[in-house]
Amino acid sequence: MLRSIAILPLLLFISLFTTSRADEKVTKGPAPAWVITHPLDHSKTPDDKNSSILYLLADYQEHIEEKTMHQAFATRILTPAGVEEYSQISIDFQPSYQNLVWNRLEVIRDGITQDRLEAAEFDTIRREEGMESQLYNGKLTSHVILKDIRLGDIISYSYTITGVNPIFNGHSHDFIQISFSIPVQRIHRSFIWNAATRPLRWQVLGGDRKIKEETLENGLRRVSYEGLSVPKTETENSTPDWFNDYPYLEISDYSDWASFGKWAYDIYHTEETLPPALAKICNDIRAEGGTDAENAIKVLRWVQSNVRYLGSFFGAHTHAPYPLSEIDSRRFGDCKDKGTMTVAMLRHLGLDAAPALVDVDTRSQISQQLPGHYNFDHLIVHLLLDGKDYWLDPTRTFQRGTLDNQYSPDYGLAFVIRKDANSLSKVLPSGFNETQTDLHEKFSIRDDDGNGTLTVKTIATGANADSLRRTFATDSHSELEENYREFYERDYPGIKVSSPLSFTDEEAANRITILEKYDLINFFKKPATPGGLATASVYARSIATYFSTPDSKPRLNPLGVSHPVNYKHTIVIDLPKRWEVNLKNISTSLPAINYTYLPSVKKRRLTLSHHYQSLADHVLPADFANYRQTIIDADANLYFEFTYPIDNKTIAATTSDKTNEVEKNTDPLTNSHILLAAVTLVGIFVGLALSLALYFWDPPVRHSDNPRLSGLGGWLVLPIIGCCILPFLTIYLISTYFSNLGPDNVDLFSDTKVQNKWRIYYCIAVFIEALTLPLSFIQIFLLFRRRTSFPYLFLGFEIMFFCSIILNQALLSYADSVNDLATFVGDITRSVIRVGIWGTYMIVSQRVRATFTRRRKTSAPPQTSAPPPLPPLPQQS
Repeated sequence: MLRSIAILPLLLFISLFTTSRADEKVTKGPAPAWVITHPLDHSKTPDDKNSSILYLLADYQEHIEEKTMHQAFATRILTPAGVEEYSQISIDFQPSYQNLVWNRLEVIRDGITQDRLEAAEFDTIRREEGMESQLYNGKLTSHVILKDIRLGDIISYSYTITGVNPIFNGHSHDFIQISFSIPVQRIHRSFIWNAATRPLRWQVLGGDRKIKEETLENGLRRVSYEGLSVPKTETENSTPDWFNDYPYLEISDYSDWASFGKWAYDIYHTEETLPPALAKICNDIRAEGGTDAENAIKVLRWVQSNVRYLGSFFGAHTHAPYPLSEIDSRRFGDCKDKGTMTVAMLRHLGLDAAPALVDVDTRSQISQQLPGHYNFDHLIVHLLLDGKDYWLDPTRTFQRGTLDNQYSPDYGLAFVIRKDANSLSKVLPSGFNETQTDLHEKFSIRDDDGNGTLTVKTIATGANADSLRRTFATDSHSELEENYREFYERDYPGIKVSSPLSFTDEEAANRITILEKYDLINFFKKPATPGGLATASVYARSIATYFSTPDSKPRLNPLGVSHPVNYKHTIVIDLPKRWEVNLKNISTSLPAINYTYLPSVKKRRLTLSHHYQSLADHVLPADFANYRQTIIDADANLYFEFTYPIDNKTIAATTSDKTNEVEKNTDPLTNSHILLAAVTLVGIFVGLALSLALYFWDPPVRHSDNPRLSGLGGWLVLPIIGCCILPFLTIYLISTYFSNLGPDNVDLFSDTKVQNKWRIYYCIAVFIEALTLPLSFIQIFLLFRRRTSFPYLFLGFEIMFFCSIILNQALLSYADSVNDLATFVGDITRSVIRVGIWGTYMIVSQRVRATFTRRRKTSAPPQTSAPPPLPPLPQQS
């Protein structure tokens, strides 16, 4: 928050300066004469019957020589949700060098065109959507809310933006999407340029190459793409960042990488003298007498620690850094600013350093693209020292390590900005071998009651240490200590912190050690009767994040996996008695990962060792089936359960083998838990089905006489609190039924009449609570989405609670339980009062009517009135 406050004066000045001229930047007028208009086919019907809209037109045209871009869209509204979502339009532009002209705004109803442009009122607003990430770009948004939009209307509009960023020095480079996540009836893209003065090149990346080139007047030429009835692009989840799902039309007038290099060198090469304060820092570093490698690290660490990250991409500074003197005086900047400062300081020390452009997502795929300024989104530093390449990132604030072993990602390819540079350079990652985590859990059980201690030691190195260092610098130790305890609470209820969390940072070795100590209480789950078998289990939860099982559907594209990962999780269990158990080792090696599981037993100690290591950042489709099966098998090994015969001399350990399940399930109490677990799953499944139906239920809007009352305030605060508490209360009640089986002397399977009655009571009660659980979450979702269905669902819950009180009393009577009539009367009276009060409130309250006005949104893209936005063009960060 303090960092945001520090920049507010600058942002306020820029905002006032820009907004004061906003009216001059947004006007109404005709489209340029060179624009091609496209007739709309009003007879088209959607292929997707569930869609809320039908996209008729997505048109992009650019006149490079006139520095002008024109776009046109047309959308037919099919449902009330479409009316709500697409009856307002927003257009972004850069006021420092662009003007926006609205050319057309029409509503076509029953074949008759209504011109809405003249009467439209456009608001100009500023939305810094990257503010939370310390990114500011200065864009303005021209926004209009359309009146009287009805089902079946076609909203058709177009606009022209004039002006391009002067930092490009007249060069043109662009990526234009030619397919979307929804079908579009007509997609058109075109570019006009002067072939005599500009060597424009183009290519289609993926998709059909429907390119047309034509000659116009005055030496101009036009290249265009036309797609009719373009189907939606099918994508797959979890593809690597560098994988591109959507086809693009790319254009560029850079003849080669040498031409691009000249543009980049003119921007990043500076003759500015190093400010005195920075020169003194460099001179002090030199005076310390370290080696060149040590001096380079000192400069890097100084910039990382003393110049905070904040991106202000105004005007030319989308790509150009600020002057060194300005960066030094304000002590903040983005990657360009921090990178150029680092280069200048290294050069002051006589080291061979240069800025280097990379793309954090595209990486090596840049080689498939044309040379251009939108190929890159990040700037790092290339250092050539003793014939070896080093890649430094001044934005990695909490990085430690030496020049040789500090972490540097696999950026694939980079363009190193030096004079006469004419090609991409291979970026070799570093610090991958040093990046690992070793987590060691030791359970020491003292007695048959299952009391003992848990000691957890975590050693992280490389990039993992950098990440932990950031976490401990951001959050308090007390907060982290409680978070760590809650992590283990899920598997070991009642666990308590016995010693404060210990955190040791060895910066020179870039190694962090965390030590946790807990007291275990009732680690064993004891049998209901003496002489039975107690049970206990351990779970390697920290490594489970890497064993997320992907869908079984065969893949067409690569599956992305986290890389680099080198994670070891060791569990040691010391018990008072000897072990007798046979366990098998598992070792799997695939092109993308290695996994080993090594269990061992020695006297009273059991050791379970898991080791997961990634070898690449993706799994090829041909290897997917083997990878998925490996993940399933590995995940099964993470959970280990054993039985503990309290009155015997030895322990028999079991895992999830079916050969052991028969013996374990002979215990009536265990079978009772299994029965309730099955009923719980059935209840949750039914609840999910009902929740899905409620999600699609879309009652009409009940209009309020006072729409200003809209908002989750007033008496609505009480239902909000109740809705948020309900899931936790439901989970508590479900767990209570499970835990009460033994203490209540009920196991549901004893051969007595009363136990059979209790079986009916418990099953029905658990089913109702399990049914309520997913419904409570959909209620919260509908509440905060302000859906029209929420008031009815809330009232339905109150009625259901009333009925459940009566049913519970009837079941208790059937099970021959002691009935407290006074409690029942009190409960039923309170429930009737709640139904009366909240039922009336939800039906007649003007605040409820004004607040819950939204109807179900479909899976259509979030763009307000146009096809889904193109993925953002790479920008300098």
